[in-house]
Amino acid sequence: LGLLALVAAIVVPTLMFWMRARELPDAAKTIESAIDIVRMQCIAQGNAYGVIFQPQQTAPDYFQLIGLYKLEDSSDNVLAPPRNLPSSVTFQIPLPGAGLDSTKNETGIQNDDAGFISFKTSGELDPRYLNDPNVDPQIVLVGRGNKTKTLVVNRITGKVTVS
Repeated sequence: LGLLALVAAIVVPTLMFWMRARELPDAAKTIESAIDIVRMQCIAQGNAYGVIFQPQQTAPDYFQLIGLYKLEDSSDNVLAPPRNLPSSVTFQIPLPGAGLDSTKNETGIQNDDAGFISFKTSGELDPRYLNDPNVDPQIVLVGRGNKTKTLVVNRITGKVTVS
């Protein structure tokens, strides 16, 4: 039992450290996958879909996949429940589409810091939700120790690169 306790005392802190170190890369990968899913939905179904990036002050930041084809009732637009980021990971502001009238009017977002990207049925980003239609939008995540991961969405192809 003493040997088992000694091994546990060594392994548990190491495992916890490793899990905390994975929070930022895992959050970036999850958002990358969500953006890819939304893009594929747009192409496959011919409807407008997007991703909302919602920074919070008192709760974990989150993102959500929505459709823009049933705007009468915004609850019909939800493709998936909100996904919280780990508590140690936050969105860096500004986010793409934040503060734009088109973002507020067509998504129901009330938070000026919230961001949004949407795709056309061709798979390219919809320029109405870009702060600058000539620049690829970036979603920057900040983790422990101010480490960052940047997701860049190519506005022509819709492909995401993480750095």
